[in-house]
Amino acid sequence: MIPQRTASAGGQVTLAQLKKYPDVVVMWQRKFDTARIASELKLPEHLVHAWVINFRELGRAAA
Repeated sequence: MIPQRTASAGGQVTLAQLKKYPDVVVMWQRKFDTARIASELKLPEHLVHAWVINFRELGRAAA
């Protein structure tokens, strides 16, 4: 079972940011680091990092 994550303090993800989730995953799969992904997609690095962790957890849960 995957533990539930709580939202970061005061951090709300906008719809525009959420639409970039697939791009984050693709870039991460192509071996970009989270700092470069955040820079190129103009997202906060902590958000990119959390999404990468989430994607990895989903992959483990599906296996």
